[in-house]
Amino acid sequence: LTITSLEPMLAVATPGNNAEAGSPVNIQASASPTPGHSISEWKIYVDSMGEYSAGAVDSINAKISASSGTHTLTVRAWDSSGVSGDQIFNVQVNTVAVNISNPANGVTATSPINVSANAASAHAITGWAIYVDSVTAFAQDNGGSINPDIVMSPGKHSVVVRAWDSIGAYGSQTITVSVP
Repeated sequence: LTITSLEPMLAVATPGNNAEAGSPVNIQASASPTPGHSISEWKIYVDSMGEYSAGAVDSINAKISASSGTHTLTVRAWDSSGVSGDQIFNVQVNTVAVNISNPANGVTATSPINVSANAASAHAITGWAIYVDSVTAFAQDNGGSINPDIVMSPGKHSVVVRAWDSIGAYGSQTITVSVP
């Protein structure tokens, strides 16, 4: 039995469903057409409004401006047969964008683990916190970046890095880390 797809298959690499992001939101996606066809067009919709278009490429790396709040994003690709495939997901857009540069999400590393992150806002960054399994593991006032070494016990941990700006807005990024 051979099963063939009746629509292009889409994979959105970033952001994940219910992710937090700053604006512009970086959307990376790839598509595979139905057999014997090629990808012919892309569209990205924010709350049902068309915000991005691309032509006959197999992947996109788009930056989409969005206001603060929760938005429904639809990434759609058509192939040369005229059919389309979608990925629909929600994103929380924050006025403060936090980017964890180290460690990578899902990594296994020995403790202490270096956590490097930066934050961007239209206002000055006035505070930072790192939460490991919902417990405060680090706090700092001010600065556009942090680079502490965090002690973690063996096991899998949820790590949230959060930054606040001078008007009280905040943004965060969450990753998982395993300690052997």
